[in-house]
Amino acid sequence: MRVLPIQICIGDLDKERLEKAKRLKDNYDNVGLKQVQYDLVKNAGHDSSSMRNIVSAFFRSVLSDVHQTANDRIASGPSETAYRVIALRSNANGKFVCAENAGRDSLIANRDSVAGWETFDMITLEGGNVALKSHANGRYVCAENGGNGTLIASRKKINTWETFRKVDRGNGKVAFIAVNGKYVCAGNFGNSELTADRDNAGNWETFDVVEK
Repeated sequence: MRVLPIQICIGDLDKERLEKAKRLKDNYDNVGLKQVQYDLVKNAGHDSSSMRNIVSAFFRSVLSDVHQTANDRIASGPSETAYRVIALRSNANGKFVCAENAGRDSLIANRDSVAGWETFDMITLEGGNVALKSHANGRYVCAENGGNGTLIASRKKINTWETFRKVDRGNGKVAFIAVNGKYVCAGNFGNSELTADRDNAGNWETFDVVEK
């Protein structure tokens, strides 16, 4: 028996795709670059035609898995393209936005320093929108009740209530427009929970993006 090692490098697959494509599962790094190693065992009865059939069958399997994963991603909602780990400091009071009580309570700008509850993944979505995923509980920030409620990190998936339009206000400052077309506000000089209820952006609706 002779073992013929063949090495295949497959790029541009993110972790979700890799986990869906189970037959590609071996080792992958943090940017989703996957390298698969497999051995083709050539017995005495395997001629070159048999070897070609083995390789062809393998690649058909790979393409089938990736195609199915693409369909799954389309059905699952907006596509995440990139993210930054950030904290948000309100211009209303100079304090950091916090997902209170490990994300179980509404967002409020009441912290002087940044730890897990004050840290978010700001995820860039298709169309230039963003979503915010709290490090407090791994859930997405939602403008509850279509923007008529407070902001809370309570959702497992991104949909319209979890999608915000980021408005650049210069010098690293941003504002966020929620699903209802209103700006996110740290009302009452930051002493109130975050809501999406303002037509225009002033200091209470402006946040510094602090990279982590």
